[in-house]
Amino acid sequence: MKKFFKLIPLLFLFFSAFASNVNWTLFSYMKANNDLREETNRAIDKMANACKWYMTPETSAKIIVEVVLDDAVPDRTYLYDLTENGKILKDSFDHGDTQQEIEDLGVWVKANAPAERYSFVITGHGNGIAGVIGLDLPDLKSAVESVVTSLGKSLDLMTFGDCSMGLLEVAYEFKDYVDFCMASENTTYISSYSLYKATEAIILNNNIIRALDISSITTRELIDDISKEGRTISSVKSNVLYQLVNIINNFSSQILACAVQEPIEIKTALLEARSLCTQFTKETNIDLYDYCLKLVDLLEVLIESAQGSYLNNLRDTVKLLKEIMAILPEIVCTEIHGPKRSNVHGLAIYCPTVIGSINAEYYTLDFVIDNPNGWIKVLEFMFP
Repeated sequence: MKKFFKLIPLLFLFFSAFASNVNWTLFSYMKANNDLREETNRAIDKMANACKWYMTPETSAKIIVEVVLDDAVPDRTYLYDLTENGKILKDSFDHGDTQQEIEDLGVWVKANAPAERYSFVITGHGNGIAGVIGLDLPDLKSAVESVVTSLGKSLDLMTFGDCSMGLLEVAYEFKDYVDFCMASENTTYISSYSLYKATEAIILNNNIIRALDISSITTRELIDDISKEGRTISSVKSNVLYQLVNIINNFSSQILACAVQEPIEIKTALLEARSLCTQFTKETNIDLYDYCLKLVDLLEVLIESAQGSYLNNLRDTVKLLKEIMAILPEIVCTEIHGPKRSNVHGLAIYCPTVIGSINAEYYTLDFVIDNPNGWIKVLEFMFP
C-alpha cells in the first residue's frame, strides 16, 4: 500500500499534460512568536526548498507565507513569496492585531497571487472551542470571511496546524467559507516535512490536484510519525455537516424525551459514555463516533428492561445514534491516528468534564446559536 501511495505524485505528473490548467495558491499564516519558532522556521525553509527545486518561471502555483516571529526583532510579522529563487521577503512590520493581519493577507494574496483554487494553512497554538492563535473562533471566522470576500470564492482547503481543532463545532464555524477543513482532534503534527510535501504536490501537479488530494498527501506523510504516538489528523467535508447536525439535533430531542421519563438512568448513561470514550490531551474534546458507540451499548442495556413509551423512545434514540455513526464516514475524508488513540474516527465534539463547567465561549459559536435546542441542551442536562 505504501508503494502505491508513493506512486500517486508521479501519476498526477503524468496525467497533468492532458488536463486543463487549474492553478493553486497555498498561503499560510503562522503564529510563531512562541515555542513553535524553531519548527516553524524549519517548515518555511523546507517549503522554500520545494519551490527552488520544482518551480520554474512558467509554474502557475504560488506559495505565500506570513509568519509572526519573536526573533532578532521581537514580535515582527514577515511576508514571504516562495519562488524558484527561494524565500523572497515582500514585507515586514510590527506584529499588531492577528485578525487584521489575516484579513490583510487575503487582500494581498488576491492582488499578488490570484488563483482558481486556494489552500489556507494556519499554524500556532490551538485551544479547541476557546480558539486558536490568540483569536476566539468568532473572530477567526470574521477574518476568514473577509479573506473569502477578498478572494471572491471559498477556500478549497483550510488546514489547522494547531492542537485540538478537529471539532465539529470548529468545522461548523467555517462551513460557509471552506470546502474541506483539516485539523487534529488531539495534539497535532503538521510537520515541516508534510508542508514540504504539500508544497511539492501543488507545484508538480498544479493543473489537476484537488483539495482532497492535498489533504491525503499531507495525511499520508504523517503516517510514520503519528503511528508512534497518540496524535491524530483528519479532514472533513463541509457540505455534509448540515445533515450530521440535523441528526444530532434529532438525537438531542429524543434523548431528552427519555430523560423526562427516567432522568437518573439517562444522565448516568450519558455521563458513563463520556467517561468510557477516548480521552484527548484537551479533556473537553471527545471523539463523536466513539461516544455514540459507547452510548449505544449502554442504552441497549436499558432497552432490555424498558417498557411502553420509554422503550420506544430508547429504541428511537439508539437508531439516531447509529445514523450519526453511519454518516460520519461520508464527512471524514482522510484520517489517521496513533495507537494510543485507536478508537478515534476523525471528528470530535465538545463535552465538559465537570458539572457546571460549560465554557461561556461555547455559547458564542454558530453551532450553538444555530441549534439552540440541540447538543447544548444535552450538555446542560448533563452538566447543570
